[in-house]
Amino acid sequence: MPPVWWLDQRLRKGRRRPLNAVAFHPTEQPDAPPALSVGMSACQQALGATVRSSRTIALTIVVTFTVVLALSVVQTSRAAKPTLTALIAETQKGLWKCQDQRSVARTRSSVTPWALPKSHRYRKWVLKTWTKRQAQCLVALHAHSEMIALLNRGLSGTPMASTGRELEAAGRRHGIHPAFIAAIAGTESSFGAAACSSNRFNAFGLSSCGAGWRVPNFQSWAEVYDFMGAFLSGRWPSASSTFDYHGYAACSDCWGRKNAYWMSARFGLGNAVRY
Repeated sequence: MPPVWWLDQRLRKGRRRPLNAVAFHPTEQPDAPPALSVGMSACQQALGATVRSSRTIALTIVVTFTVVLALSVVQTSRAAKPTLTALIAETQKGLWKCQDQRSVARTRSSVTPWALPKSHRYRKWVLKTWTKRQAQCLVALHAHSEMIALLNRGLSGTPMASTGRELEAAGRRHGIHPAFIAAIAGTESSFGAAACSSNRFNAFGLSSCGAGWRVPNFQSWAEVYDFMGAFLSGRWPSASSTFDYHGYAACSDCWGRKNAYWMSARFGLGNAVRY
């Protein structure tokens, strides 16, 4: 067994640092080799460039999204608020549709809405004008619709049933009350039930069914209504009641009284003949 002093010396030698060991202060860092230092610097530069590029991409995405969102909002607002030009065109179409339903001539437009002067104030005035015309037409159409409904109720159950629209249009066109035209048919042929055999739409006793002057061979109720309107307004332009049509029948008073009866019984109206 080796002596104690020898073991103690060996332990002391084991704790000694090698002669080639380099001592560093706890706060100091060893110098990196030149190649490693250059590599680390390149890495840091690449990492900085990558970070800057990522930030640029993110900023570009945000700006693009903001612009797209703003454009969509503008387009939506434009779609929600039609331009004056579009409103004028829409109002014109509404007026013309109303006039077609009333069987009257369409109001002409000098130019298309898109060819109007660019003045905002002028286009607002044009829109106001067309809107007023459309409102007046709709009021008149409503009144016509009520008259058509009244005529159809009065003619229900007769050969002239459901012809109120054509009758009203013909009376309005010539200024003769459509109920008066229908009342004449009631007096002459019981509303078409006893119309002329050779001209079944001649329900008005015209020319005593062909015994007198030549009468057109009517092809529809609309055609004979229009003929009656022109005939009554042309032959008796100053007539105002059923008793003013002297010469239509042998007994003008009897004929006028009978027509006044039908206007009252079927349509609930007086004997006024103008419309």
